Amino acid sequence: MIIFKVMRAQCLSAHLKICFPKPAEFIVSSIRSNQTLQGLELIQNGELLTIAEVRKKFMDLMGLQAGFRTLKQSRAHLLQYLPASQDELPTRTIKETFQSAIIPLSTNVRLQEKYVSVLGHVRAGRLMEDMDIFAAWVAMNYIKNPKQPPDVPTPYVIVTVLVDQISFTDFVPKAQADIRLSGIVSSVGRSSIETTVWLEQQQHGQWQKITSAIFLMAARNANISGSAPVNKLVAADDEEKLILAEAEVRKKRRHFEDSGSVLNKVPAP
Repeated sequence: MIIFKVMRAQCLSAHLKICFPKPAEFIVSSIRSNQTLQGLELIQNGELLTIAEVRKKFMDLMGLQAGFRTLKQSRAHLLQYLPASQDELPTRTIKETFQSAIIPLSTNVRLQEKYVSVLGHVRAGRLMEDMDIFAAWVAMNYIKNPKQPPDVPTPYVIVTVLVDQISFTDFVPKAQADIRLSGIVSSVGRSSIETTVWLEQQQHGQWQKITSAIFLMAARNANISGSAPVNKLVAADDEEKLILAEAEVRKKRRHFEDSGSVLNKVPAP
């Protein structure tokens, strides 16, 4: 049985008494063991979106067009559709945030050329890029804004703040088998969204875990000139309460690490 590497619990401060066990792999194993989530893996007419379709839909949501342009497209008119606070938005649950997509390496030869090296290995850098985009896709789909008309692009912009944790298994992905991306929103702040994304590849009829990562995303307004409020996340059951509790521990750990950063504190001579 392939399992994720387990990071040792570590107390960062005797004064804070904060310990940080169980990173992204705990969330993934918890979610995958919940039977209510198994039926959410098919999200579009019984079929998974491809990662290319995710990119296209993302651009459509943003009201953007492909290609480079010297003149920046104005999105200032979308500011009127932003809510003033989280109270104007409906609450969400973790299970509602589940998204999944596929990298169809088994059927797309041109895609194999992009994802596979000359040695026959799947390029980890390409997978990380897809995970980043997919994390933003999960975050964007999390936002439900009643003020936005259905035929109007989103007034939100999602940016990646940091990748908190990345875990790999010893499973080596194959060049000619589909890879599935899955993800959830595991925590939110006023304008921040933490997403957990994991990759699996089908082998002998079963999905084998490849890697998982926790992304911290920020919601910005249409002009990227300020933050934008997002929906509150509430726990629907004990499992979701545990996931939110683990996310709160990660948040405290990030704040603790930031407090000692040389960007915020001059090093002692």
